[in-house]
Order: sequence, then structure tokens, then C-alpha cells
Amino acid sequence: MTIRFDALLVRGLADALDAVLTGRRVRSLALGGDGDGDVVLALQPTGALRLHLSRRDLRIVRLRERLPRAPSLLPAGCTVAGVAAVPDDRLLTWTFLAPDAGELRLVLELLPHRHNAVLLGADDRIRAALFPKGRGRAARLPGSSWAPPDPTLRLGVEAPLDEPSFRALLQPVEPGARGATLIAHVAWTSSINAQAVLGRATANDDSDALGEAWERYVHIAWSERSEACVLRRDGHVQPYPVALPGWRCETVPDLLAAFAAVPAPAGQGPAGEAAAHWRARRARITRRIERLRQQAEGAPGQAAELRRNADLLLAQLDRVPRGATSIELDDFAGGRITVELDPAIRPAEQAARLYAEAKRRDRAAARLPAMLRRAEKELARASDLQARAERGEAIVVERPAAQARPRRRSGPLPYHRFRTTGGLEVRIGRNARANDDLTFHHSSPDDIWLHARDAGGAHVVLRWPSRDANPPAADLREAANLAALHSRARTSGTVPVDWTRRKYVRKPRKSPPGLVMIERARTVFVAPDAGLLDRLRADGDDEAETGTD
Repeated sequence: MTIRFDALLVRGLADALDAVLTGRRVRSLALGGDGDGDVVLALQPTGALRLHLSRRDLRIVRLRERLPRAPSLLPAGCTVAGVAAVPDDRLLTWTFLAPDAGELRLVLELLPHRHNAVLLGADDRIRAALFPKGRGRAARLPGSSWAPPDPTLRLGVEAPLDEPSFRALLQPVEPGARGATLIAHVAWTSSINAQAVLGRATANDDSDALGEAWERYVHIAWSERSEACVLRRDGHVQPYPVALPGWRCETVPDLLAAFAAVPAPAGQGPAGEAAAHWRARRARITRRIERLRQQAEGAPGQAAELRRNADLLLAQLDRVPRGATSIELDDFAGGRITVELDPAIRPAEQAARLYAEAKRRDRAAARLPAMLRRAEKELARASDLQARAERGEAIVVERPAAQARPRRRSGPLPYHRFRTTGGLEVRIGRNARANDDLTFHHSSPDDIWLHARDAGGAHVVLRWPSRDANPPAADLREAANLAALHSRARTSGTVPVDWTRRKYVRKPRKSPPGLVMIERARTVFVAPDAGLLDRLRADGDDEAETGTD
């Protein structure tokens, strides 16, 4: 069941969120999306808000428990300064105050067929987006500038339209067309509330009907209210900040409670996503258990058959012709069996291989009972979590290992992390061997690769998602400055720093760690600024020591 949004609902939601979040300290903010995604705001000391955003819908879940610590897009020590709505539009703006980074904003775009969540820096440059892909004004690529949609320019944005103006707008219009006129010209009206505002003025042309419509407009769009409603009509359930004539209304304490009362579509929303995930997980585990049981039943017989064939080969070596692909041998029980052969190896060597394979099958069979017990425990856990998700409990969806970052290993990463003032991530190799690992295993082909020219130093990677455009000049200069600071030329007045796309960096055969060759290089000249090390260090990164080749 899809929730419909209009400016009035977004304004009421902003008021409800502002009341519960303003002044709260933030533990972490995470965006995760691919088709559908979550915005998770974890608070201090406990509690969190999860917003499940699809391309057309929004679901809000308040979590009371303390979430596990997770990487955050916000610096440490942030507080929520407030939540507000853009007047007469479907944009929610969350403002965060960071001790050293100033003011950051998370903008929820609840526009038709273009839902998104975008984290902005103080200069309105995008630091992260839930759905970064898109074209034209819909694109939300990190590092690019963000601009709000054009204002609606409707009447009555800051104060209600007076009755004479309201009448002058609608009186000349045919009653059946007044709804469209109202929505096109009067702020805070929409297809959700226009019929409730106009009432019998959509079918009656008398003056009293328009007067009653104006009174309902003022009440619906401008009256002070402390409660919210869950509206129901024709099977549709809609959270809304005010009761509307023509809908059945259930009063709730606030709009967050109204959102919680709307059932998620089957298979959608956080609960539906989790239930579908664990249902599929159960099916995979069930298939694995079936395979393990079949292997457990067949493994002893397979090992015995391999040993029997090896024994027969050794007992009848003189009967096996050179280059044969199979041979029919006398069985010890008086029958005859066919043994497949590899024509490239001698029969005695083939018999040794059969014995080795039989031992391997025995070892595998010995491990199968424990593997089967573990799989059965996983199945019981998946069944329990599916049942809990279907009851509406907040269940974490575990992503498959295939979606994890490739080549991720235990222990520290081979690079230090920094973040430019424009929000782009910079990775700097820890030492010569880590430089190779960073360049060839922890970067993408279109990332920007930097190194101080003619000076030993760290490999530097500026993460950049676009193959068609270069990064902003300010971010590139900051990354180049970090490359100079992590080189032997750090005390020079001016340092030339070469940069290119990472795909144009190659490593010669048998070259020592850290040595590479680059093509299509450009050069930027920077004056090393040691203050950048503290200003740009990413939250959670350990002390960044200047490493050299």
C-alpha cells in the first residue's frame, strides 16, 4: 500500500521529526540503497530512526534498541539542529551541527517518482546519496552541486489566502474544474485534500458553497494541531496531519505513529524486505542440507568403489594396454567391471591417484556430519527470523558475502582515509607494499591516482565515480596537497604532483614494491599545508603517519 505525499503531509512530518530529534546527539548516519534503500539515523545513547525509501514510497520505523556501531557519514559529535520542510514543496531538510565541519544537511526528496536522500556539505556539494545515479537534474553524484527544485510560486505560501482572493480565483471557474484550479494556484493543496476542501463547491455554483470551502481550506492548511490522523477510504490507508471530510479518521498522537499504522505492501518496506530475505535464505539452506545428506549417503560407497578399482588395476597391470581409455577387468567376486582410464598416465600411477581420491572422499565424509549440523542450525535461525520479520519486528537483513567489498581481509586496511571539503574520499597508502595493494586492489579504474613527481611518497587515490568528467578542482588540489605531504618533498615550498586515472597506472614485471608507471599524466603544483592532515582526516581513521616508498 503506497503512501501519497503532498506539501501538507511533508510539513507535518517535519514538525513531528523536529519535535523528537532536535538536540539529540548522533551516533551514526548511514545510507544504503540499490533500487530500495534505508536511511538509518542512530542516536545517543539508544534508539534510532530507519527510513525505508523506494522510488515511490517511504516507510518510517522507530527503533528503541541500541544498534551495533557502524560507519557513519557524519563526523563524530554531531547533534541534530532541526528538521524543516521547504515551504509548499516535498523536501525535508535535516540539519546537523558538527564540531569542526560546521553545518551539514540531509535532504529527503519526496518528489513524484524521484525519491532520494542526499547528504550535503556546507557548500551544498553532495557528499553522499541514497540513489546517486540519474541524468540531468535527477543525478546525485558525490562531489557535484545540489540545487533544489524550482519553487511552485502558488498563492498563500506564507499565510492563508483571504476569502475575497479565494472567491475571485474560483468563482469564474466551472464547479467541476475547481479542483484542478485550486491545486494549480493555491499553496498547501493537493489531489489528497482538494475534494475535502471544496466539498459541494465542486458541483454547486452558489456563494455559500465557496464560503464553506474557504473555511475548510483555512482549517485544513493552517490550523494549529497537536495530533495526527490515519485516514481510511476504499481500502487506502493514508497518514495525514488533519482529518479530511469524506475519509474515516483514526486519531493518533503524531505523524510518526500514523506512518507506523500504515501496513507495508506485501514484500515491501523493512519488514517485507527482511521477510523475503530470510525466506530466500531458508530455501538456499534447505537445498544445501539436501545436497549434504546425499553426499553423506553416497560418500562411503564412492570411496570403496575407488579403492576396489585401484586394487583391480594393480592386480592386473599386465592386461592394461598403453594409451587405453578404459579396460574391462575381472572382479574379485567373479564378475567383470569396466574401469575408466586416463591415457596420458601409466596404470600404476592411475591406481595411486584412485587411492588418493578415496582418502579425500573419506576425509570429506568425516566432515559431513558437522557441516550438516551447522546447516540445520542455520535453517532453524533463518526460520525464526523470517517468522519475526513477518510479525513486523525490526530484523536486520544480512547481505550475502558476494556483495561485500572484494579482497577485504582481516587486519588494518592498506591505506589511511581522508575526506575533502567537497565530501570525496581520499585514500593514501601506508607503505610501499600497501601502495601496490591500494592502487590495484582498493580502487576503481576511473578513480584519480596521484603521486608527488620525482620524490618517494605514498600512492594517493581520489575516489571519483564519473568517467566522463574530472573531479572538482578544489577537491583535486586538496588530494594533491595530501600526496605532497605524504612524500619526501613535504618540506618544499612548491611540489609538482602528477595525476591520472587509475586505469592508466601499471606495474612493470618484477619491479620493487611501490614502483609503477603511469600514462596520460597531468601535473598540479601545490604548497604543502600540514593543517590539512587534521582538517581532512576521515572520522574513525587512525593516526595518519606520512609513509614513503
